[in-house]
Amino acid sequence: GVVDKAKQDGNWKPDDPGANPFDKNLKDKMDKAADVIKDAEDNDDANDPTQKAVDQAEKELRDALNKKDADTKVSAVEDKVKKGEKPAAEDIQAAQAAIDKIEGSTDPTADDFDKDKKDLQDRLDKAKALDDLKDAKDDLDKVIDKAEEEKKPAEEIDKAKEDSKTGGDIINNGGDGKTAEEIVKVVEKIKETTKILGQPAIQIRIDSAIYNSRNLALTTNPGRCKVSITIYYAAGGEETIETTTDPGGNVTILLKTPLQLDDDIVVKASQDASTKDYLDNSISATVY
Repeated sequence: GVVDKAKQDGNWKPDDPGANPFDKNLKDKMDKAADVIKDAEDNDDANDPTQKAVDQAEKELRDALNKKDADTKVSAVEDKVKKGEKPAAEDIQAAQAAIDKIEGSTDPTADDFDKDKKDLQDRLDKAKALDDLKDAKDDLDKVIDKAEEEKKPAEEIDKAKEDSKTGGDIINNGGDGKTAEEIVKVVEKIKETTKILGQPAIQIRIDSAIYNSRNLALTTNPGRCKVSITIYYAAGGEETIETTTDPGGNVTILLKTPLQLDDDIVVKASQDASTKDYLDNSISATVY
């Protein structure tokens, strides 16, 4: 029966210092079940209510076996993630099935709350979250490399590198001090950053910035971009104009002061938040 199954479940050393608590629990329940069964066999009184004790001991032993099995399968997933290997879907499913087999609830407010079951579920969730984080970081790093090749805005690339470093630090220390939920939030942020950085940047072109002219013409692709133009005058002072390019991306600005040699022009362009499918961008030019 259950006792024989427990005896066959080898390769665990419950009496070692620092032994796995699930091994210790299984050994305790084995010893208890053996004692109860021996007492029942030694008792000749047919009316002695030992069957209830036997059933309870077997139930506790079965529970200990299920927890030991779940711990073994969760550990297999954790070990792969720790080594930087990808756990197979079957490994994760087997661990989850083993946890589900344990009686009781993972909800601390439930009457049948089982702390071991919750701890095992938390460990599996954390291992899965770390595996997802590794995948998300790999995807982000590829997008960062491409963004650098395409000379996308440095500010956006720097923000993405910060997110990648945050993810890398969590992976390197095995998620120490982080819950599965906290790691999942980092994964979501990295995925959002990857999506944003993967967008094309707004293209800006200054079409006309002529010496002694008050007209400054520029184009954005796409059109309907908000643009902020700042002129840093060589003679001192500056002027900032904010406007929006037309559907074709064109706009001409009338400056208060005619452009002079060595005036610096900085143009920043962004989309309205409701239609944001391009990265903000900026360019600069000098009048010569």
